[in-house]
Amino acid sequence: MKKLLIPTLQGMKFINPLDISFLKAINNYTEIYLINNCDKILVCNSLGTIERYLPNEIFFRCHRTYIININQIAEYNCFTGGCVISLHNGQKIRLAKRRKKQFLEIIKLKYKISI
Repeated sequence: MKKLLIPTLQGMKFINPLDISFLKAINNYTEIYLINNCDKILVCNSLGTIERYLPNEIFFRCHRTYIININQIAEYNCFTGGCVISLHNGQKIRLAKRRKKQFLEIIKLKYKISI
């Protein structure tokens, strides 16, 4: 898989997309959280800009401020107040109501299950 060239505040960084746990929008910046450590990388681009370069088969925009690596999903729960996706690192990320159907379709295809 091709590495991504990410513009940071200090310069540029090459990242393997498989090493990304999730991405979080912070105004016009993006924080990239990596799987193997607690480091986060602050990127000089918006989440929408970064999203264009991420492989669709691995990443899913579950909320306007979050993109997750679907290989990192540990749990999915729905409550009265909405749905939450838990990642292997313990991070809990809200699933937007309008993205729920698409999320369930992706999970169904990936794991070949009926929901």
